[in-house]
Amino acid sequence: MKTTDLSFNEIIVEAEKYFDEKGRGKGSGYKQFERWKYWSQRSLKNDGRVMTSGEAMKVYNDFLETNPPRKGITGSYTELGPDQATNTSTWSSHLGRISAIGLDPNDNTHIIAGSPTGGIWKTNNTGSSWTPIFDDQAIIDVFSLEISHANSNHYFAGLDEGLLRSTDGGTTWSSVSGISGSDRYNTLVMHPTDSNILFAVGQFFGRIYKSTDGGANWTLEHDHTGRMYDLEFKPGDPTTLYAAGEGVVLKSADSGDNWSPLTGPWNTTGDIMLAVTPDDVGYVYALQEDTGGFGGLYRSTNSGTSWTTRSDDSCN
Repeated sequence: MKTTDLSFNEIIVEAEKYFDEKGRGKGSGYKQFERWKYWSQRSLKNDGRVMTSGEAMKVYNDFLETNPPRKGITGSYTELGPDQATNTSTWSSHLGRISAIGLDPNDNTHIIAGSPTGGIWKTNNTGSSWTPIFDDQAIIDVFSLEISHANSNHYFAGLDEGLLRSTDGGTTWSSVSGISGSDRYNTLVMHPTDSNILFAVGQFFGRIYKSTDGGANWTLEHDHTGRMYDLEFKPGDPTTLYAAGEGVVLKSADSGDNWSPLTGPWNTTGDIMLAVTPDDVGYVYALQEDTGGFGGLYRSTNSGTSWTTRSDDSCN
């Protein structure tokens, strides 16, 4: 039976009859059918039938003609390496992971990268070679990095237990004041125009810290009851910030001094990460996990005032 012979609803009725008889257990094809149903109901014609691939492509091309894309597609990616590995009888390379990258806004050949249990590595030749700059620290679990846009020798590192800064390109590191030394700092964000202002997010205690003196001293601006993970400035308006964590998205309209929860379709337990775009400054995206899997993708087009579900965990 071709899917174009019957309407979508007629196909569903016939399929359910089939699975009532054959069962819906593993290997029955029921999960694959549910996936087909999920996607097909998004491409129905006016008569209730599912579009063919040719019909769907025509709709897409017609849309592009009347809604030309505003985002460029000319960017390219270059692998930075390593591209060779040597394994031994006792260990294998490529088992580590990179948890943080710091980019120099003033020099694209200058990059720092951090790893849990691997410290911080630095390159000044766009990744052709790397030098470790964190090996003598007591804690080398690195989860966030930032390079100052005002001084390329100023580094900030969020660790599994605390936060350090360097003012000499990573040669020496010093502790900071006002930051809890028993939390993981998986997000560091610098003000887009004022390098004295930084924000740090403490994951486990759910805290948002702010520095106004280049990262030397920090104050606690918000203490959430659950975990916190992410923080973003609104593009073009650094007085507005968003933060997200365990089942919550927060917003500040006064440069991060006060925070309020936003109302959205997400659940109250899954961890949330955020994304913003300078192409549409009112757009905010929230991605939520759910019990280790995909929970939902949500979007606001009015700076967090209202949200719509773009995709949820009903997609198998």
